[in-house]
Amino acid sequence: MTRIRILLLVTLAASLALDVYLLMRGSDAAPEPVAGPTRRHRHIEAPKMPRIESDLAKVNRAELEQRLVKAEARIEKLLPIQERWQRGIRSASNEARARTLLDKAFETKTPVDHPVYELECRDDICRVTVLDRGSLAHDWMEMVQGEFIGQFQAAAIGPYGAYLYLRDTKESPRISLMARIAHAFETCSEIADCKKQYPDPGTLTLKVSLDTTQRRFHVDASGALATTSSGTCIRGALEHALSSVEIPAEVNSMPEIPIPIQVP
Repeated sequence: MTRIRILLLVTLAASLALDVYLLMRGSDAAPEPVAGPTRRHRHIEAPKMPRIESDLAKVNRAELEQRLVKAEARIEKLLPIQERWQRGIRSASNEARARTLLDKAFETKTPVDHPVYELECRDDICRVTVLDRGSLAHDWMEMVQGEFIGQFQAAAIGPYGAYLYLRDTKESPRISLMARIAHAFETCSEIADCKKQYPDPGTLTLKVSLDTTQRRFHVDASGALATTSSGTCIRGALEHALSSVEIPAEVNSMPEIPIPIQVP
């Protein structure tokens, strides 16, 4: 019996030793990962950026220079009139044209021993400087802005001098004609008489156009008073005033001129 007990104790000790050994080995080993579904990574290519070429790269040198000239011309028009005159090139032909008109405005003749004004034109801009203050007895500014408005455009004007644009010779006759139409309306006393004779309040618009075939003016009337006695009277008065306005042979077209009128 004693021998059997010894065998059982040895067997039990060996079993316990094996359990302890397995337990210690299992705690040191890393757990195997759990297998999951396999994922396939798709290769995505970056989109190709379009090639953008500068507009300037497609333009030749001559075209670039032309663009530059146009840009400089636009900038030039924005400069003050004095600076534009300083940057210009003196023009003897424009001075001769301007002097013919200014001599009439100052009631003088060229040449004279003591000039009443000094003139210098650069490109299409003329600077006028009054030298003889006694010449101011004649209102030269009124003629420049009135009778000669088709020739000059006053950019800066005063009793002792001015900067004047010389208008294009092709446009001057047309502008002068339109100025004379406006002057004929403003000085027409018959229109004032019509307003007194027919004082009923209202509005009227007279449109003046040029009949190039018959070389005469045509006047249309619209508005509340167009068909009334007042409107008929005013329209007839303007037609009579325009009958004395001479139409230059160079003028073959003219934009329609609307003239609004308020009665009384």
